[in-house]
Amino acid sequence: MVRKDEMPPTSSITKLVAETVRILAEEEGLSQRQVGQLVDRSQAYAHDRLVGNKAWDTDELDRLARHFHLTNAFALIDRARGMEGKRVD
Repeated sequence: MVRKDEMPPTSSITKLVAETVRILAEEEGLSQRQVGQLVDRSQAYAHDRLVGNKAWDTDELDRLARHFHLTNAFALIDRARGMEGKRVD
């Protein structure tokens, strides 16, 4: 396991996406463990991505987007960029 101070820095979009997923999860009252379960990963894995230490992969973003009633990963990224993504019901 790599210490946080030994990890390479992440991009600004990684941090924006992390913040967006974290806000959406908080709005639903989801724990880090539950977010991890949505992508078949551990709480520690989800934590690293929710705080922006590591990037979500596109398949994970797609699964998260659908959970949060967005059309796909692109809509989730658009939301992170401040462009409202289309919600589906």
